Amino acid sequence: MDQLFCMKVFSRVVELGSFARASEDLAVARPTVTTAVARLEKLLGARLLQRTTRRLSLTEDGRTFYEACVRILGDLAETADSLSSSRTSPRGRLRVATPHSFVHQAFVPALPRFLARYPQLEVEIFMNDRAVDLVAEGLDCALRGVKLTRSPCFWKRQSTVRLVDWET
Repeated sequence: MDQLFCMKVFSRVVELGSFARASEDLAVARPTVTTAVARLEKLLGARLLQRTTRRLSLTEDGRTFYEACVRILGDLAETADSLSSSRTSPRGRLRVATPHSFVHQAFVPALPRFLARYPQLEVEIFMNDRAVDLVAEGLDCALRGVKLTRSPCFWKRQSTVRLVDWET
C-alpha cells in the first residue's frame, strides 16, 4: 500500500465521515481503509482521527494533514489532467519544411482547417527545395514531392503508409 493511496483513502474517510462509506466509494474492502489510515498514523507518528462507535472527528494533526492531502491530491489531479489533455490535443510549435511549389499548391490552402482543429499549435513553415536534415535543422517534419515508382515489395510492406504522388 503506497502513501499516495493511503492519503486518498484518508481524505475520503474525512470527506464522507465514515470508514464504511469511504470503502464503498473507493470500491475497496473495509479492512483496507482501516489499514491505510493506520499506516498513515504510524508513518506520521500522530493520531489523525478520533473514533468512537458513533462518531468520527479529526484531531489537530489530522486537520493539518487533511488540508495537505487535499492540496497534494488536487495538484496531482490537475497535473495529470494537464498532461492527458496535452496528449490528446497537440500544442506548441510545429516546424515544417516544404518545397516552394507545394506551399501554395496544397499546404497553405489546407492550413486554416488544420489550425482550426488544433488551435494550440503554431506552425512554422520553412520553404526550400533542397534535402533537409531534420535533426540538425531542428525541424519536426519535411514534406517533399517525388514521383513514386510502384515497387510491389514496397507497397506490401508499407501498407499503413499513405503516399501521395505530387506532380508539379
